Amino acid sequence: MPATLLATRRFLPANLPATAPVDPVEQLVLDLMLRLVEELMTHGLSVGELEDISQMAFVQVARELNTDERGKANISTIAIATGLSRQEVARTLSRADSFVPKLRRTNRAKRVLLSWQTDTTYNPTQGATPPAVPFSGAKSFTTLVKAHSGDIPVVAMEKFMVGAGMVRVEGHGPLRRVVPQARYLENTDDTDREELKAKLLALIDELDR
Repeated sequence: MPATLLATRRFLPANLPATAPVDPVEQLVLDLMLRLVEELMTHGLSVGELEDISQMAFVQVARELNTDERGKANISTIAIATGLSRQEVARTLSRADSFVPKLRRTNRAKRVLLSWQTDTTYNPTQGATPPAVPFSGAKSFTTLVKAHSGDIPVVAMEKFMVGAGMVRVEGHGPLRRVVPQARYLENTDDTDREELKAKLLALIDELDR
């Protein structure tokens, strides 16, 4: 069995027999997706955002492939081709010209950081970089995380955001302060973006071959 099949079979459903045939196209897509997602996760992309992007891509391609002689594509035809409902197709097409993945579908750390930036409780002046907050107490990192990250433990969120370069911690223990990082908020690191772009283009070139 090729190495890529061995490497990715463990990601297939647990009830799939070990000898069950694997569709080679699906296997190739899975192999490429594993490598793609590894790069995207390091840049903060979430499952929800990738779903949003994928849905937009499917709808746009289906529209292009099924445009009639009048230059129009039938919503029902797009729904049939993509597996989406007609309502989902209509909603996706309405966002096509100004597409941005929905905030509620971003990864939870990014959601916390963006809420920190836009919520006047934590950023009363609405500056580009919000002020540091205490780890606990009123108007703290703890209240911020509980308000905007669902059921994620506060310490786990702190550890993840520090590791991702989204925040830094000053001090120790319950009196420590959490400081947002301007570089991450401003998203101005062109070197990182160009590096990611190069890796994605390399994957596309491999797929073309």
